[in-house]
Amino acid sequence: MESRSDLAQSFETNNFVQFAMNALRLRRQKPLHHLETSLSEPEEEIELPEISLEEVANHDSASDCWIVIYDRIYDVTKFLKL
Repeated sequence: MESRSDLAQSFETNNFVQFAMNALRLRRQKPLHHLETSLSEPEEEIELPEISLEEVANHDSASDCWIVIYDRIYDVTKFLKL
């Protein structure tokens, strides 16, 4: 029976092999040709609501958890339930 360490190492090895195979497949593909594109003017700029740090602090439970990373706010509640 394999130990947890052996299983973890096997998993990491499989991931590395899969990553390497994907990289090799990408190298064999023909290069993409340049496509002409044009940028259109944005129709309307969406204004996001401002949320204070005090508001974020109110979301501090396992059933409702927000975090701030740099200037962005993330609702990580679903990740806590994994």
